Amino acid sequence: MGEVGEAVCAGVRLVATAAGDLLARIETPLAEALVSVRRAQVLAYRPRGCAEDLLFVGSRAAFRPGRERMGGVPLCWPWFGVDPDGGPIHGFARTADWRLLDCAPQSDGAVRLRLVPESGALAAWPHPCALLLEIRIGATLGLTLETRNEADHPWTLTQGLHTYLRIGASDRVRLHGLDGRCYLDKARGAPVAPCRQQGPVSAGGEEVNRIYLDAPGPLWLDDPVLGRRIRVRARGSRTWVVWNPGATEIHRFADDLAPEDARRFLCVETVNTASETLNLAPGAASRIGADYQIETL
Repeated sequence: MGEVGEAVCAGVRLVATAAGDLLARIETPLAEALVSVRRAQVLAYRPRGCAEDLLFVGSRAAFRPGRERMGGVPLCWPWFGVDPDGGPIHGFARTADWRLLDCAPQSDGAVRLRLVPESGALAAWPHPCALLLEIRIGATLGLTLETRNEADHPWTLTQGLHTYLRIGASDRVRLHGLDGRCYLDKARGAPVAPCRQQGPVSAGGEEVNRIYLDAPGPLWLDDPVLGRRIRVRARGSRTWVVWNPGATEIHRFADDLAPEDARRFLCVETVNTASETLNLAPGAASRIGADYQIETL
């Protein structure tokens, strides 16, 4: 849809990069944002009047054909985490090529983009399906990932929005809304025994990697360094993943993350995984989404 360099709808312009990415630059009276069309990945979002971006992108992260870019909101689909059959971690949607299906201004001043995988991008997936990502850029950021089963048989699905939130300092932020909820502590290694959260979630120098179960939210992240609160509301999900590699594990991601990056983000991920694995009947659809809002502390 649209040509590179032209406005595809009010406030949205496509820009090609030397590395081969195609970016949608969005500027409206409500917000500005940057979306990688090739990866269906929101890279930046900032409401008007906010000093700092909502999202974090790794200092060394770049567009690479067939590779993920750590930062923003990568998609995890059609599985979340490790594939037991040996496929890429978190699936292949975030490394597949996507295209812009359409773009439209909304009545409240927001703009909506809808993206779908390029023809052939789902060839490796044995179950016929349709996949669509809707992004709504307004006073809040809204994302919805829809999967429709077009096969004549059911199949299982896990998925997620792997959101990297920008923070002032990892040891200063507190994530609220999960007090009393059970979680699986993946940082401890196997076997993973259920734990129970007490008070807000905090992150320090060690890795935090937790799957919170049966937690409808909403969540809110208080950041005294940046002087703001980020509210996250999930749709189609009651499972959250909270992740930060900490100073102890960030070396594993050196292609995308510099050592000092560990203090500058916290992943708060809206997911269907663990006890919330989905079984899609023929003709059925799954929708998972999240809305993000920045407030002043």
